[in-house]
Amino acid sequence: MANLSSAFGQITIKAKSIEAIKNLIILQEEFEKTSCYETNLNSFCLNDQELEKDIVENAIQTGDNYFIYEDNFNATGRWSFESNVSWFLDSIEFEDNDSEEIRKLKEKCQKEEYEIQFDINDEEGGCQFICTAIASIDYDPSQNLKDYTYDVTADYDYTVENLIKLGFYNDGEILSPSYLIDNYNVYFTDEYDAIDKIFMNNRTEIVKLLKSHPSPSSIYYDLDELIIEHSPLEEFLVEKGYH
Repeated sequence: MANLSSAFGQITIKAKSIEAIKNLIILQEEFEKTSCYETNLNSFCLNDQELEKDIVENAIQTGDNYFIYEDNFNATGRWSFESNVSWFLDSIEFEDNDSEEIRKLKEKCQKEEYEIQFDINDEEGGCQFICTAIASIDYDPSQNLKDYTYDVTADYDYTVENLIKLGFYNDGEILSPSYLIDNYNVYFTDEYDAIDKIFMNNRTEIVKLLKSHPSPSSIYYDLDELIIEHSPLEEFLVEKGYH
């Protein structure tokens, strides 16, 4: 089974008309309903009338009479978001179970030129990668040809600090021993305040125990998970009354 990456960013759709952009988004939303590795645009939450209004109000018309519409997305990738890019325009291909309405929209979209660009943040914990990337898709209706490119622009170490910096998590949602050492007062004041004084009253001893962790950059999504996996810390906290 493939590892699942988490991605988000911005998508730009360029076409010759507002209708062409709208029809593609409708088809893409329909396609993603049955996708195992979905790409969800913010505009999916709009009904047809709201979507058209949003495109009309926000699309930019170019000097050569194209329209450019920007949206944000989040996605689950198969190993990485590149897989999502590779099959993004599969949404306009005919399927045996297409309704008449969907088939008509696909017929229209297959006659349109599309240029699609992605600005991407992507991460996957199993292979421990974090990256930013850019991707583009060009669709030529005269040849029914889809061409895409995908280029990683920067790689980052898989650390709590980078996951937070690049926007995958907020402060306090993810932690590591080294992160707790560097953000001790902020983390425990924000998370526990007056509810649990053990961490603040025993800061010096707990920091020493965190420094003794065999993998200081190991990532945890829950404080108890970290404590249980580092038995010296668990034993100390239990002696101090931590449950």
